[in-house]
Amino acid sequence: MRAGWGLVLIWLAAAAGLPDRGSAQSGASAAPEEGRFFRVHPLGFVEMEVAEATAKAIVGAEGTVVPDRRQQRLLVRATESEHRRLADALAALNRPPPNIRIDVEFDDLSSDRRRGASVSGGGVFGPGVSDVSIGLSVEDRTTRAHDRVRQSLVVASGREALLRVGERVPYLAWLDGWGRRAGLYSTEIQWEDVGAFLAVEPTLIGEGPEIRIRLIPELSGRVAGRPHRIRFAAAATEVIARAGEPISLGGLARDHEFYSRFLVGADRGGSARSLNITLTPTLLAPPR
Repeated sequence: MRAGWGLVLIWLAAAAGLPDRGSAQSGASAAPEEGRFFRVHPLGFVEMEVAEATAKAIVGAEGTVVPDRRQQRLLVRATESEHRRLADALAALNRPPPNIRIDVEFDDLSSDRRRGASVSGGGVFGPGVSDVSIGLSVEDRTTRAHDRVRQSLVVASGREALLRVGERVPYLAWLDGWGRRAGLYSTEIQWEDVGAFLAVEPTLIGEGPEIRIRLIPELSGRVAGRPHRIRFAAAATEVIARAGEPISLGGLARDHEFYSRFLVGADRGGSARSLNITLTPTLLAPPR
C-alpha cells in the first residue's frame, strides 16, 4: 500500500511539472543554452574597422558579424547579453572626431624669361653722301616675382580635404610616365583639362597634440569628355606634426624627384610657378 502511494506521489509531481530528486540534480549542471539572433547595430562616428574588430571579440567564434559599409552599420548574430555588451562598447566609442584646422601657406616663386633680338638702322643718303648706321640689340631678361598666399580649411580627424597645386600641370608628360612605371595604369592618358591637387588627411594621435598628416598627390580633370582623376598612392607620404607647428612640403626627402615636378603649378597665362607649401595644423576645441 505504501508502494502504491509512492507511485501516486511521483505521478502527481510529474503532472505539476516538479522535477524529482534525480532530475533536479542533473538540471543543476546543464543550463539551457541562450539563443542567438540577428540585430542591427548602427555605428555613428565609429570607424568600421574598429567596430568590426570589437564585435568579433565580443561574439567570438559562435557569433556572426557582417559589416554594411554603405549604411555604416553592423549586422550581428549573437546572444542577448552579447548584443548588450556590443551596444555598450559602441556607445562608448561613438564620439564625433575632433576638427582640425589646416593653415596653408603657398610660397609662390614665378619666373618669366624673355629672349629676343632686333635690328635697327638709319642713315642719310644723297649725291656723294652716305651715312648709314645699323644697330643690333639682344634681349635676355628674366622676370621673377615672389608671392605668398594663405588659406585655411577645416577637416575632421581621419577625413580629407583637397588643396589645388596648379590649374595646369607643366610636367604632365613626366608625371604620366611616372604613373605608368608605378603600375597605376598601363596606357598613356590623353588629358583634356587637368589640374594638380594634394589630398590632405590629418588624424589626431590619441588625445594629441601630435597629428599625423597623410599627403596623396592627385591629378584631376577630364578624359574623353568625362571627369577623371588619378591618385599617386605610391608617392603618398606621412609626416607627424605637433599642433601649431608648421611643416614644409618642399623639404620632403622621400620621392624628391617626383615632388620637385609635382609642386610646380601654372596659372591660366601659362607662367610656371614653383611652390613651397607649408601646412600648420591646429586642433580645434569641441563645442561646449
